[in-house]
Amino acid sequence: MNPSPVNSHSTTRALNLRTVMDVMHALRRATRPEVVRGTTLSRPTVHSALDDLESLGLIRACGHRTGGVGANAAVFEVDPTAGYVLAVDVTRAEIRGVVMDFTDQVVTRISTRNTARSGPTSVAALGRFTRDLLEAARIDERDVVVRLVSSPLTVDPDRRCFSAAEHFPGWAKAGFLDRIEEAVGPDVHFRTAADLAAFAEAHSATTSAALHASVLVDDGFGVGLASRFGAHRGATGTPGADRYLTVPGMPSDDSATSAFLAGGGTVPHDLYHRAEAGESDAVAAVTALAGALATVAALVVAVVDPEVVVLATRSDLLFEQVRDRVPYPDKLRQGELGNDSALTGALVEGGRVARDRVLDRWHPASLPRAGA
Repeated sequence: MNPSPVNSHSTTRALNLRTVMDVMHALRRATRPEVVRGTTLSRPTVHSALDDLESLGLIRACGHRTGGVGANAAVFEVDPTAGYVLAVDVTRAEIRGVVMDFTDQVVTRISTRNTARSGPTSVAALGRFTRDLLEAARIDERDVVVRLVSSPLTVDPDRRCFSAAEHFPGWAKAGFLDRIEEAVGPDVHFRTAADLAAFAEAHSATTSAALHASVLVDDGFGVGLASRFGAHRGATGTPGADRYLTVPGMPSDDSATSAFLAGGGTVPHDLYHRAEAGESDAVAAVTALAGALATVAALVVAVVDPEVVVLATRSDLLFEQVRDRVPYPDKLRQGELGNDSALTGALVEGGRVARDRVLDRWHPASLPRAGA
């Protein structure tokens, strides 16, 4: 059956809106001729799409261009208040959050210690943190169009909870994702920190590598795979395999490294400083950690063969020790984003989802007809 002319026209109009919105987002501020030059669409089509986007409140007039070519041309800009992204990253030690506006500008950023050690106290803590984040951003929860929560855990979509959650008591209980949504808000995108970190590093990289692998260290072990287009998605449909890893070579005695594992996979904040100062137990822990991470990195390269392996750690000492142990030092890079890598990845993904979601709110049939 051939599509009806009405449906075909609506689909084309929706695609044109997305195309022009993407150009406006890239340019931030532009005249009609500048937007036309940024697309392959005709001038009337671009002008009609700009009128539609303005009527939807996604762009707004912000003055006129004076002087030079196109003098007195109307200038449009993306409306930053058209929708907000709320991203929260949870580790055993800390909860970090960011609110970003529709132009991908960070509105506010806050963090707090994570003292919750049960499912109910975690839900209560996330609820309080979300309210504090919205208050700091001075926005209403209804203005948020995308919510993302990242953690070192993988999602079990069938049971609506997390798997391999030994260090997060209560998070593996069936229906726990629903409890988080009650606290944070509806339609939360649950993501694993290592995959978001890999996506963030791939998106910010100056190289043209098609595939990045990211190995998280400081806030919990995890391995993520990503390209500039997004995180790798595994068989369950959630972003790929990321959880606290049982790393070959980790010592089992009462060392700083064992305390690191027992503490939920978070490196003690003073471990690297103590190792750099020459304290023997800290040096032994970092050396063991470097050997284990070199094994993990070697396995990732052997199985996946990424062009770049990013070691997301704030420690130059650890990175250098891992690099000295791998047979492909040129592939190994130290993360550029530090502890914010997961949140950065969440914001990049959230911005893309926000633009789609805001446009999806409006069916083309609800827009005024061109020329009406």
